[in-house]
Order: sequence, then structure tokens, then C-alpha cells
Amino acid sequence: LYGINADSIYGYENGRFFPILSRKNRLIRNVVSWQEIYFSDRASNSKLFLFDGKNIHQFHQPFNMVLDVMKDDEGNLWVGTESGLWRLQSYGFQNYLSERNNNFYTWSVAQDKDGNYLFGSFLHGLMTYDGVSFRKVPIDHMFKDNGYQFFYSGKYVDRYGNVFLGTSRGIIKQYGSDYSWFYLHDPNDAILYIYYDNDEDQLLCTSSRHGLIEVDFDGNVFEHNDRTRRDYTGLETSVLKDKFGRIWLSGKMGICIKEDGKWKKLPDDNDSIPIGAI
Repeated sequence: LYGINADSIYGYENGRFFPILSRKNRLIRNVVSWQEIYFSDRASNSKLFLFDGKNIHQFHQPFNMVLDVMKDDEGNLWVGTESGLWRLQSYGFQNYLSERNNNFYTWSVAQDKDGNYLFGSFLHGLMTYDGVSFRKVPIDHMFKDNGYQFFYSGKYVDRYGNVFLGTSRGIIKQYGSDYSWFYLHDPNDAILYIYYDNDEDQLLCTSSRHGLIEVDFDGNVFEHNDRTRRDYTGLETSVLKDKFGRIWLSGKMGICIKEDGKWKKLPDDNDSIPIGAI
């Protein structure tokens, strides 16, 4: 299990944290894959780094702010940033979905069952890419009641290729060309992060309205009302369940854990925890 604070990446084992990587006086913003640890360092013009377990490798392309990273089924690296979408090619990074003075804010990057790519933006809705061209997904009608198509870092792709995306209104499910609401709450409930709980075959989600919720694939919703919303964490931004059945929840003010049916805060939990950082 790994966690993150302002300038370090930690492992957690046998009841204690231990440092894996430290960048003194530099802000580590994002961690993506634990086999290959990709992270961004705002002090170095938000450049992207790769830690292979022994050495740190720096990509020299500067970014505004790294928000999401994905490796597709062909091994291509896609990077979602505030300055648009980037893909690592053999000769360097190629920038997409970027206009001068109009940042695309690419918060989520996913690939569906047909090999098409989905890119969710915090400001500009949902785009798809078929390997040739980009197009905006026509889902305005799904947001007609509030008008804002905000996509966050919450995403999950199941074994059938269905894509689940966290938005400002709930969770959208994509299957082929069909888009529908998997979870929709009235009034709006922004889903910031999605984690698949393999033991229970359901989604654990951080919710702006309820803090932490469970949603099964029949559409049933369970709220974790055994904890005051935002207690210990501030706005909840990330969640996971470890192999021992403990639930880890992080937010803008720290991390807490549910163990043996009780929530408790972790020490040194006053740092801001970026979305997806646990």
C-alpha cells in the first residue's frame, strides 16, 4: 500500500509508514502506477518523472499540471494535464486538445472495449478518439438540469470493457456508443474518485455530498454514515480497500482508515492529499 504527501511517497506495512521516494522541498502531485511510479513535480515546471524502483527518469517536456496518466493496450503513455492531452511517442510528447488561453483540463483518461479512447475534461465535457480524429461526445442532454459537464479523476473499466466515469452529477456508464447514468443523485452529487472493490463486486466512490458511498452493479447505493462527512480528511478525494479489508480514505486535509468497523485518523495527516494519491 502506498501513500503520498507534499514531497514524498511512502509505503505502509506492519502498521508503519516507510519512505520510498523523497523530493525534498518539492511538491509531488500525482502517482499513477505502482509497477512504474509516474509522478509530477511542480517545483520543476510540473515535469513528469518515472521511478522504476531504483532510479528516477525525467521526461523533459514541461506540463502545466499533470492530472492523470494511462498506458493503453499498445503501451502508449497518455498524460492528461491542465494544458490539454499529451501522448508519448518515440520522438517525444504530442499535444492534443489544447488551445491558447483555453486549457482543456484533462482529468480522466480511459480506453473502452473497442480500443477507443475517452478523455474527460473538468471544463469541456467528454471527448473520444478513434486513432484518427477527436470528437466531442454528444451528451449535453444528460446535464441539461445544471449545464456543467465536469469530469473528475473517477474512472473504472470493467472486464467487459464498460467504462464508468465520475462527473459533477454522478457516474456515467459507457458501452460502445451508448451512454447512460449508472448513478445519478438529485440534487447533484459529484463523484471525484472510483475504486473497484473486488471482494464485494461493487464500486467504492468518494462523493461530494455523502463523503463515501458504495454502489453495486444493480444500482443499489449504500452510504457510510458511520463517519461524519469530511471528518479527518476534509473533502474526500481518494479511496481504496486493501487485502485485509481495511478502507483507506484520503482528502484535502489528510487520511483516515476504517479497521475493525471503526474509523481512525492517521498521524501526520495535515497535508493536502491530491486526488488519486492513495
